[in-house]
Amino acid sequence: MTKEEKYSLAKWAMNHALENGAQQASVNISNSQSSSVEVREEKIDKLEQAIQSSLTIRLYVDKKYSAHSTNRLKKEELAHFIEQAIEGTRFLSEDEFRTLPEPELYYKGGNNDLKTLDTDFSKVDPQKKIDLAFAVEKEVLGKDDRIISVSTNYYDGFDERVMVTSNGFEGDSANSHFGMYASVSVKSGDARPEASWNESAIFFDQLKKENVGVAALKVQPIKSGNKK
Repeated sequence: MTKEEKYSLAKWAMNHALENGAQQASVNISNSQSSSVEVREEKIDKLEQAIQSSLTIRLYVDKKYSAHSTNRLKKEELAHFIEQAIEGTRFLSEDEFRTLPEPELYYKGGNNDLKTLDTDFSKVDPQKKIDLAFAVEKEVLGKDDRIISVSTNYYDGFDERVMVTSNGFEGDSANSHFGMYASVSVKSGDARPEASWNESAIFFDQLKKENVGVAALKVQPIKSGNKK
């Protein structure tokens, strides 16, 4: 669903709520993507990818408030969902101070870009993600005789959302993240201490991709029983 399609659906849902008894309403539509590659013992231990979409509507009905979410975004299903939500809201206790913010308090735009999104998020090659996870593991394997196990992980995520309200606000935001993770357990007498290291960034080209496993190995774990 494009940003324009999200706005169109959000406005339709908001208007449907107003037409069916709500005095005020706000609608948020979001979608997210994420992927994760976990490597252990020189094999892919887990490979995950997820895509999700959802709509959240906040209803103000006869001085009563409720919020409802669904991932079923077809209009015919949403119409029934919203109507049922309005009817359910009428059974709640009144809260006369619960309303949408005054329009003059809304963000009007024009400020600097906060740079929370890597616009090349979808261009990262899936094979590159797998190679990075394996590369972190190779940094550590065979480097210390005490090592018992090594687990490494590449992960990323993208979120985009739009919001509209019945008293004039329209806005959208998006963010991305990328990360590398390594966990190393070693033999130390009768103990099996484990330490980890994580690197993350908003932009893929700014993500630290090397020495993550080395850092996990160097971290000194806190041993139980040594507290003073």
